[in-house]
Amino acid sequence: MSTPTPDPWPTLARARGWFEGGPMRIYLRKTQHYLGGAVVPTLDVGSVEVEESCRGQGIFTTYLELIEAGERTVFVESVLNARLQEFLRKRGYTEVPNSSGSCPSFYLTP
Repeated sequence: MSTPTPDPWPTLARARGWFEGGPMRIYLRKTQHYLGGAVVPTLDVGSVEVEESCRGQGIFTTYLELIEAGERTVFVESVLNARLQEFLRKRGYTEVPNSSGSCPSFYLTP
């Protein structure tokens, strides 16, 4: 199975929605958050679903690289998966102070 090469930017004219590519679905939302003392426009990753048989193959990483290349801060909310939490930290994401304890949120500025 080949890794999808989604291009979210042309379809992100709308403010929110599910985007699907191959074995992955991702919910994205354009919004803003108060981060680092300022209100910042963000692109939120609200939910990610990858078919179990395709996990760990870089599918989400490929998509994340595309959205990180945009002009907005990327905000990943309420991360339940400990492996994903560590992955985001290694990529340079900042954990949102006082976010949901065992389900923290993270952001990366462009």
